[in-house]
Amino acid sequence: MTKTLQRSRYWNKKMKQFVYAVSAALVVLGTSIACNLMKLGPGGESKIQDKLLDEFGIITDTVTYTDKQVIISYPQPWIQDEGSLFANWLFMMDTAIEEMPFANEVILELNYIGEPHLSVKADAEQIRDVVSGDLDPEAFFNNLTYVELRSADQIIHQDLAYRGIDFESVEISGNEISIEYFQPHFSHQEELLTNWVEMADVALYAKSDTEKIIIHMVIIGQPEVEVEIPTDQIAAYREGTITPPELLSSFQITQVDKVE
Repeated sequence: MTKTLQRSRYWNKKMKQFVYAVSAALVVLGTSIACNLMKLGPGGESKIQDKLLDEFGIITDTVTYTDKQVIISYPQPWIQDEGSLFANWLFMMDTAIEEMPFANEVILELNYIGEPHLSVKADAEQIRDVVSGDLDPEAFFNNLTYVELRSADQIIHQDLAYRGIDFESVEISGNEISIEYFQPHFSHQEELLTNWVEMADVALYAKSDTEKIIIHMVIIGQPEVEVEIPTDQIAAYREGTITPPELLSSFQITQVDKVE
């Protein structure tokens, strides 16, 4: 499944790191772009791979191109600071259009543990402009296009694990997503609400047409609880049109099992 990745709050928070990384990368790249037409022709893919490895230490899986675009597939470490991540993106994009100046766009395909994860697309003219200093790095960032390459099931499993949520199972059936998880000890109801909303966010990101989210909560020594979350209320909460108490009151909470 492929779906367009909307800019999330996470990416907004990382804007400063991106701008800093691009500024640092520009020092390395210089303020001009070489568009030597002699670089066209067979072998361009290997030239890109060799240059990225020799000059920037970036390992790539494959480089392919058409008359319109260059696609660079590379293994992305699971953990990498945002500064070096964004700098590497710019190094790869700039190298691609230097070697293939006829391309209109560059697409980076990030792979984790051999599996497709995310693609990032940039317009070739905007790459040239940001490197030459004619385009603000923030504007360049805003114009990048992200496409999620993972299946909905992969997204939920990986993102819940990344957030440290101890889930037991995930089931996707039509427009309904069910998640069973183990809830650690909590002191306040707000902690539960935070966990539930976080899981709902992941589910909606994975499958935006989801109409119902059911969370089955397991607490050792306590009755098990099922929480049915209307997705429209999550959207309203994120937009700030309803308060946390109003959001919680929209949930249908049912005890489904009793401790014997």
